[in-house]
Amino acid sequence: MSLNLNQLCRERIVVFDGAMGTQIQKLNLCSDDYRGKTGCNEILNLSRPQAIREIHAAYLELGCDVIETNTFGANSVVLADYDLSKQTYQINLAAAKLAREIVRDFSTRNQPRFVAGSIGPGTKLPSLAQISFHDIQRCYLPQIEGLIDGGVDALIVETSQDLLHLKAVLISITATFRKRRIKLPLIAQVTMEKTGKMLVGSDMMTVIVALSPFDIDALGLNCSTGPDSMTGHLRTLSRHWDRLISVMPNAGMPRVENGNIYYDLQPELFADQLKNFVAEIGVNIVGGCCGATPEHLKAVVHSVKH
Repeated sequence: MSLNLNQLCRERIVVFDGAMGTQIQKLNLCSDDYRGKTGCNEILNLSRPQAIREIHAAYLELGCDVIETNTFGANSVVLADYDLSKQTYQINLAAAKLAREIVRDFSTRNQPRFVAGSIGPGTKLPSLAQISFHDIQRCYLPQIEGLIDGGVDALIVETSQDLLHLKAVLISITATFRKRRIKLPLIAQVTMEKTGKMLVGSDMMTVIVALSPFDIDALGLNCSTGPDSMTGHLRTLSRHWDRLISVMPNAGMPRVENGNIYYDLQPELFADQLKNFVAEIGVNIVGGCCGATPEHLKAVVHSVKH
């Protein structure tokens, strides 16, 4: 992707992978696998790298162009809950290197594969006075630096619930690029609630206006709802955003049964909806979020590339 994300997306639709957490849950790992930090999927980059490698490989085998690092919660704020904040850089470095290795194995001249460094929203929002703007900038730096040093081709700041938080992270990324005299492709994705707004109340037009000054290559939506609820937001993006558009929905709305979360949207229907986003709205980048399995992404690859 560092070879030119914009060029790649002009040539064809770029397909990202699907859920990481959903696939990890299927492994039924024990506390020892997590080094006693059960629930911290990011520690698996160090403790069970082969398990993460196999998840990455499953998406690459079916034809995905891009895999995301297993670093969604690997910022020092989240890792502090597991007494792992001092290992933030190490975890991100390991995750990026692991993904880089597996991508190298699958890349060909006709289909190069890429690694996007996943940066999630954390657990504290500045708009709710849970963390300061400055602390966000500071706390995300080790993650950003670890991902870059590990060799990612792009960065994706995803599942953003708070525009203020997203802007702080983007400022940290931009400052890091400037300091290192580099520029990687940068994707920002927000998540919209059933209300049609982000968790803290911003609508799609507000997002577009707020993020237009930033040097990001693509803006889009992920998580929260299934693809059905994203159509209106994507149409707004198509009308008012002049750069690339991405969408990575959940496999439908989550359903809780006996304490377990299920996603019911079947692969073929999921793929059909993403294909419609591409054909009717002009989406450039597609992928999946929670509940989107390799089977879902296999259907997506077949749908958008044929």
